[in-house]
Amino acid sequence: MRLSFRGIEYEYRPVVQEVMEDGIDGTYRGVPSKIHRSQKPLCRRYSQEMIYRGVHYRIS
Repeated sequence: MRLSFRGIEYEYRPVVQEVMEDGIDGTYRGVPSKIHRSQKPLCRRYSQEMIYRGVHYRIS
């Protein structure tokens, strides 16, 4: 999906993650809910070069 923000276009790639139910039930503000945990840890797919106040650094 192509999106744009302040005139800059970029490609949106949502992260799909498999989850499993732990069987742990809870209540939040009177509404029953189940807790879902991911099967594997979420990791970034790419590294990105960033600049903050003239200092270059990389997020990987």
